[in-house]
Amino acid sequence: METFLGFLIMGSFVWLLFGLISPARAIFWARKRTRLRVLGWYAIFFLVMLVVIQVFAPQPPQPQAEQATPATEAAPAAASQPEDQPTAVPAKQPEPVAASATPSTPAVDAAKLAEEKAVKEKAEQAEAEAARAQAEIEQAQQAQARAREADKAKIRAFEKDLRGYDAVSALFMENAKAMTRRLGKDASLGDLYQSLKQARQYAQAGANEVLKLRVPDVPEPVAAALKEAKEASWQMLLGRKDALDAFMDWLDSRKPSDQAKMQEESNFSTLQAAKSVEFLLKAKDRAGFTEEEIKADLKADSGEDVSQQAKHVRPQKRK
Repeated sequence: METFLGFLIMGSFVWLLFGLISPARAIFWARKRTRLRVLGWYAIFFLVMLVVIQVFAPQPPQPQAEQATPATEAAPAAASQPEDQPTAVPAKQPEPVAASATPSTPAVDAAKLAEEKAVKEKAEQAEAEAARAQAEIEQAQQAQARAREADKAKIRAFEKDLRGYDAVSALFMENAKAMTRRLGKDASLGDLYQSLKQARQYAQAGANEVLKLRVPDVPEPVAAALKEAKEASWQMLLGRKDALDAFMDWLDSRKPSDQAKMQEESNFSTLQAAKSVEFLLKAKDRAGFTEEEIKADLKADSGEDVSQQAKHVRPQKRK
C-alpha cells in the first residue's frame, strides 16, 4: 500500500511539472485550464496523498516490559528451596599475587652506591676544575690590566719628558720672537742676539736630552711608535736650532739664502713636531688608551709648569 501511494505522489509531482508546461493536457476535465489551476489541483492531490499515507502507515512497536534479570529469576528459586537445606558456599578464588621486584642483594646495593659516589665525586671534581680555571682566568685578566696600567704610566712619563724638553725650548723661542718684535723700541740688537743664542742653546740641549732618553719597556708595537715619536721630537729640536742659526746668520749678512734656509728649517721643525704628536697618539692607541684618557692627558699637559723641566736642560755654548 505504501509503495502504491508513493507512486501516486511521484506521479502527481510529474503531472504537476507537465501541467506547468501544458495546462490543457494536465487538467482536461476543467473548463479553465491555467497553470494556477494546475498548481491548485495537484497541490490538493498531493496533500490528500500525504494524509492517506499517515493513516495507513504501520504503528511503531510498543516497548516491551523489562525482562527479568538472572538475579530476579534466581530469587524465587532460592526462596522455594527448603530452609533446612544448606546453601552452597562458593569457593574462594585465589587472589592474584602481584609481581614483586626482585629482592636486591647487599652486593648489588654496594655496587650501585659506589657508582653513584663515583659520579658525584666526578661532578664535584669537574666543578672544582671549572672554578679553578675561572679563577686563573680572572687572575690573568687582572695581571693584564695591571700590566696595561703600568705601560700607560711609562708612556705618560715618556711623553712628559718629550713635551718638557720641547716646552723649555719653545719658551726661549717665544722669548726670542718677542725680542725681535721689540727691536728698535726698548730692545737693542745685542739683546736680540743674546735671546737668539739662548734659544739656540736650549734647543740644542733639548735635542741632546731627547737623544739620551730611553724608550720604556713596553710591548714592541707601542715601543716602535714611541721610538718614532722620539726621533721626530729630536729632529724638531734640531730643526729649531738650525732655524735660529740661519736667522742669526741673516742678521749678519742679510742674504736671501740665509732667510730661505731659516724658513725651510722652521717648516721642517713644525712638521717634525706634528709627527711626534702623531706617533705619541699611535702609541697610546696601541697601548689601549681610551679617548677620555687621551683628552685628560692633553688637558694635564697644557697646564704643566716647564720650570722644573728647564732644570734638567743644560744649555751648551755655541762653538
